[in-house]
Amino acid sequence: LKRKFRKEHIQLMANETHDHGKDNEHRIQTVLNEKAGQKYGFYFPVFNQENGVLDVLKNTRKFYPESPIYVLQDGGALDFGALCKLPKYDCIFDKATPQNSRWNPHSWFIRMSKAARILGSEYLIYLEPDVKIIGRHSIEPKHDAGGIWDSFNPKMSDHTKSYLERLGKARDPCFSVKWTHFGLAGGSYLRSDAILDAFSPEHVKNLDWEGIKKEEGVDKSVSSDFAMLVALSARGYTVYPWEESAQFFKECTADASQEALAAFKKEFPACNLQAAFQHAHKELYQAEVTADDRALLSRFTDQPPDTTCHGCVWYVDSDPSKPLPIPSTPPKVEEFFTYNYVPKESEQPKKCEEHMDDSKSPKVLLESDAQGRVQAWNNLQGEHPDYVLLAGKEGLPIATGPRPSWLINQDELVVDARTKAGGMLIVQPVFMESSQLWGSEKGRPRWLRSILATNRHHAKEHGLAMALRWLPSQPQLTEWQRKQCGDKSEKECTQHNERENLNWEKHRMLKEYLQSSENFSHVLMLDADAALVNHNHNILKKMAEKLDNASSDVFFTNEDWLANGAKRINGGVILAKNTKWTQDLFQDTTQAHKNGPAGLKHWRIGAKDMQCSSNEQICLNDIMSGHEDAKAHMLVESGIYFNRGGCTVKGCYEAVSDSTMLVQGLADPRLEVLHFMGDHKLADKILCDSKEDYTKEGPAGYGCSQ
Repeated sequence: LKRKFRKEHIQLMANETHDHGKDNEHRIQTVLNEKAGQKYGFYFPVFNQENGVLDVLKNTRKFYPESPIYVLQDGGALDFGALCKLPKYDCIFDKATPQNSRWNPHSWFIRMSKAARILGSEYLIYLEPDVKIIGRHSIEPKHDAGGIWDSFNPKMSDHTKSYLERLGKARDPCFSVKWTHFGLAGGSYLRSDAILDAFSPEHVKNLDWEGIKKEEGVDKSVSSDFAMLVALSARGYTVYPWEESAQFFKECTADASQEALAAFKKEFPACNLQAAFQHAHKELYQAEVTADDRALLSRFTDQPPDTTCHGCVWYVDSDPSKPLPIPSTPPKVEEFFTYNYVPKESEQPKKCEEHMDDSKSPKVLLESDAQGRVQAWNNLQGEHPDYVLLAGKEGLPIATGPRPSWLINQDELVVDARTKAGGMLIVQPVFMESSQLWGSEKGRPRWLRSILATNRHHAKEHGLAMALRWLPSQPQLTEWQRKQCGDKSEKECTQHNERENLNWEKHRMLKEYLQSSENFSHVLMLDADAALVNHNHNILKKMAEKLDNASSDVFFTNEDWLANGAKRINGGVILAKNTKWTQDLFQDTTQAHKNGPAGLKHWRIGAKDMQCSSNEQICLNDIMSGHEDAKAHMLVESGIYFNRGGCTVKGCYEAVSDSTMLVQGLADPRLEVLHFMGDHKLADKILCDSKEDYTKEGPAGYGCSQ
């Protein structure tokens, strides 16, 4: 499936791709199979400059040996295909119809989107033939895109800034443009999922290039580095200079005196001799090319004439299958998206304070160390408290390829077997906790891996998507918890409330994914120790059918597998149908927990003066018992079927309601979901080492390997 997915994207938009024969297709497949899924991939559109291209390729491969490099001949006649096969370059070579893309935004966005899909990396670093690479970068990207501190070119007008913020707030009501200059030149990074969203025809078609051109001028508005800033900002993505991307100036050299260099850097911060990527080194155009390399260079004999005009290549609805004649003017956009449109009151985006549940909470800074672990701390006072949250995604079954734009925050995709948008989503929180029972920086325990692999197989088998949350939302502590902690340190207070707060993250995830633009029909929340064990049919579909038959909105289970558990809701398995009522419910519960003992006076679902200052299961049980109208929307099904305790396979700590569960074990035809609450270390023995391998991956697979 992965090979098919990659091949489809390589052949995306046939009118963009020229056939170089079977050998080139095999070459692309081989490189992708070896290098897809890396954190960084490199996109290098080239023309007829050979010296600089080969020098940049050589140094990219030297400092990033693991990363894929996609070289696109974007209008020139030079064929770098044979050179890309050499180990010292080791790149993917492709060719596109000449369209002078760097000066034609519609063409540029389509080609960079294709590059992001082919590379399959988290970040795309854009290269040009005049980028001198002096080493591997050490400062990680912090934003959606970043490049040179280009204060030496004119910035966008305030009118353009306001226009982009108006559009960007549709996705993020708190968005503001942080950088108004150029800067996304060679040596810049862009997050792949931001590329695939902001540069998609669906969104590019709404940009009023004619209005922008009248304000900013033709060349400025359609140049690739400015046009990318426009498209990203219009979707609410943050662009800000990157310390590893610099500009070469004749005054900015190691030979300059310390005083002169300091004075120049103060005026032009783009002068940075330590940056990994140094733009505008035109001397690379004269870099040495060996005779052997030159012998492998060839020229295309069937090259169409290049397009030289600026801002003249446009597509209807930004769709490359609907090209306008060259030259042409930008297509018109709907009235709402025009440059000078003034929205009506009803068209104004949601205000930032209404959008942010935690807008009054302390801001938290997140940073990753070299291993990808995340440190988080309260940054209000400018000091580092004595507790740093360590979390990591080491050992999780994260899917390779571009990160879907619908994922929330730092969540990761495990698998997406859907054939179209919508469908059903499984989400599981997999936090490490201070006890390290759930994992540590060394990886994840076999018992947890066996559960995740079992659920991944179920998702693959039945056309579902599955995502994990490994980093809790910040801040973890609420204001009322801080007050209750009194003189306890940040560390003591966080650890004291850790289990409760991590459980509340489940309601936050349900709230967020029910509101996702992906428009999932149902979202299933599973505790990390719950496994979907009946692979013979789609368990989520079976739950959804029960919801429909009962005309309910959200599916819960009780603990009726215990003798005294039939009246208790267990929060480890929740299927929410995507309705306004379920969206309201989880907004209410999340807000009520944040308010703590003060409670929530008016609930969206109609409840009044209820509080959720304990764990989330107690909150759900209180809603069921105290709010009569909610019962019509909340279906409580048997845990024997859909949320059975794992202890029933070996013997439970208290009396069970049906002794046949102990006799039949996994062979019980009623069993759908097995929940190893309190019996975590039993999971891999059941899912991997019993008669049946529930992961379907064998003893050497992710879930069952020792």
